[in-house]
Amino acid sequence: MAEPSPSDTVRIKVTPDLGLPDVVVLGLSAMVGAGVFVLAGTVARVAGVAAILGIGMAAFVVLLNSLAYAELAGARPNAAGGGYGWVRETLPPPTGFVSGWLSWAGHLAAAALSAAGIGLLADYLLDEVLGVPGIPVGIPLGGGTYNVSEKVLAAVVFLAFVAARTRPHARIRRFPWVGALKITLVALFVGVGAVALTRVPDLAAKFGSPLSPGPVAGITLAAGIFFVAFQGFETIAQSADRVKSPHRTVPAGIFIALGIAVVLYLTFYLVALGNVATNTPTCTTAWDCLAQGPRDLREPELGSFFAASSIAGATGWPVLLFLVAAVFAMTTALDSNLGSATRAVFTMARDGSLPKSLGRIGERTHAPVVAQLAGGGVGLLFLLPLSIEGLAATAGILFLILYTLVNFALIAERRRQRTAARGFRGVLVPVVPALTAAVNLALAIDLYGFPRLADEVAPAGQVAWYAVGLWLAIGLLFHYFAGGRRAVTEIGGKPRVELLDVLAAKEDRFDPARYRVFLPLREFDDPELVEFGAVVAKERDGELSLLNVVEIPGNLPPKAIKFRYMDDRIRGLQKLARIGERMGVDTRPVVKIGNRVYEIILDTLKEEDVNLLVMGWRGERVEGDRRILGSNIDYLIENAPCDVVVFKTKGLTRPLRRIVVLSSPLWSVRGVDALALILAKSQGAKITVLSIVEDPAKAEEVKGDARGLLEDALALGLEVEQKIVYSKAFESTALQESAGADLLLVRASPPGGLRRYALGPVEDRIAKLAKVPVLIFRKGAK
Repeated sequence: MAEPSPSDTVRIKVTPDLGLPDVVVLGLSAMVGAGVFVLAGTVARVAGVAAILGIGMAAFVVLLNSLAYAELAGARPNAAGGGYGWVRETLPPPTGFVSGWLSWAGHLAAAALSAAGIGLLADYLLDEVLGVPGIPVGIPLGGGTYNVSEKVLAAVVFLAFVAARTRPHARIRRFPWVGALKITLVALFVGVGAVALTRVPDLAAKFGSPLSPGPVAGITLAAGIFFVAFQGFETIAQSADRVKSPHRTVPAGIFIALGIAVVLYLTFYLVALGNVATNTPTCTTAWDCLAQGPRDLREPELGSFFAASSIAGATGWPVLLFLVAAVFAMTTALDSNLGSATRAVFTMARDGSLPKSLGRIGERTHAPVVAQLAGGGVGLLFLLPLSIEGLAATAGILFLILYTLVNFALIAERRRQRTAARGFRGVLVPVVPALTAAVNLALAIDLYGFPRLADEVAPAGQVAWYAVGLWLAIGLLFHYFAGGRRAVTEIGGKPRVELLDVLAAKEDRFDPARYRVFLPLREFDDPELVEFGAVVAKERDGELSLLNVVEIPGNLPPKAIKFRYMDDRIRGLQKLARIGERMGVDTRPVVKIGNRVYEIILDTLKEEDVNLLVMGWRGERVEGDRRILGSNIDYLIENAPCDVVVFKTKGLTRPLRRIVVLSSPLWSVRGVDALALILAKSQGAKITVLSIVEDPAKAEEVKGDARGLLEDALALGLEVEQKIVYSKAFESTALQESAGADLLLVRASPPGGLRRYALGPVEDRIAKLAKVPVLIFRKGAK
């Protein structure tokens, strides 16, 4: 059988695109949310003066669990689904199914908690600040009061985020700085509150003596209810297959995110405790007032808001800062947990443990719409009947049981692969994981005794355990009677064969000493662009690299890519790669799969030591959009380390008869002259150097700049001329004089202070307004 030609061999590669800062922010995005803003009063209610010890205990238990996550994430980064993937691969059925079932519900309960926190704040502001009549709307139920208005507001927020995730992912703008901004806002509030402590009289009395009397029952309850605030490293583990050097990056990211969260939570609680007003008739100590809340009602969930409102500030700006930080933190945590829930259920469905419809990607949206809608429905089942404390307890129990299974998975994995290379090794295995699992279960069981508030419908701890028990019963019934068990026995506990298992790429080899032209392609209908790249590569005795990036949503694993969808990409690249092959140029077509198109392209430029980046542009520009090949390419231009060509090929005819090279005090011909010579030589075109000067005194300087191009063209036997035009209007003159050309070439001027124009404002307008094809060259740092 004949070997396939190089152009027919398309390499397929999953490209990790998350570094350590991304991993840390990813974890904090899920951690810092409703827990810190609505549970500070709750832990004060159950633990009193020792509440700070409860938060510390929760942090310590989470640290013990993070040891197992750090080791497994480094040892098995490709096990999709985080804890679910590890348990499924190491422990016998049905533990794998149960772990995924717990992860799905746990993230949905955590998302519902964030929505409930937003609903609580909105309900309070409508009542106390705006004075909306009829708010809150309460219904007597079970000896307590069910706040209908709060639940309606929370449900609207929750469903709005679910609906947003069902939109086409290509249209969703991603802001990687959002997580960092959230932490900055929370830290800023903590700083403001810490400064305010200097004006609090008798501050030491407010903090009390946490070790005396030290109510052990209250401390453990506080640790259990606050546990949900630390669950973000499950989100990190789910994304291990997207992380660069996961064996080192994931453990470091988990520990750094956990350390930041612990410091933030402890300082936040101390600031809230120190600032809360104690001169009220309903409470006498700081922890009692924090558990009371701002209204006559017993509302510990509003304790942090009460503390913020106690901070003196002109026009109440500390309260405004608190609200901005709280809403920002809870919305980002809500979105992050919804994404993690979708990834968990999608992975289970693709493994055959859940109905196939949950693992399908919408043709139009490129998103798992069914999985997201199913998550929205399940999330509402948690959100509507459970109080905020009930949601926190439910999420805490679900994650504590999940972490227990993960610790057992670590023990089993160590026994199977004692000498396997790991980026991080936990201590005293199996002793520490076994003890951690026991502590997890003890905290979960202890939450059953969580006390009831006077106006609550039912005790939060009992309701949480009923909800968890019902959820597990439904899951096991499905597993044994509706196909889940059959799926496991049919595939032997291993994931089904996926696209990435079949299209495994050979090792990608290239010669770093050769000149390399690199074309990132979004579509496959611009052969003129590929032909230009091949001409340059051939002249430099180099090679041509064609790259297409398959972008998948960040909450999905690489196995979300369909065979048919990838086949279209392969065929498109093969068609374009044959152009280079026919011209005698070594051409390497590559498909990379990842979540961040631009970062993948930039990483490839550095890894392959690219000399020239060539990008096509249709001529339309949408301000603010950073999508390449069809709108705005500024991001890549600004950050590419090599030479860059932006080629507007619209209207390009062949052969080229006349090429115009712009020259002026603003535009040097150096760099662009070589491209003009290559094109003129290959097409037999005439070169016109159009020199535009305002001051005749600068004419000699411009002539000198173009002299090398003129001499080289004559030496090659090419027809060349220099035309000098005196004008102040560089832009309009260039457009007018080049109107009859087949191609216009210009070197980008220095960007100066105008960051919105990566190519310079004049070149930007010329590229948009020119009626002929335009090639703009930007000199790189290489």
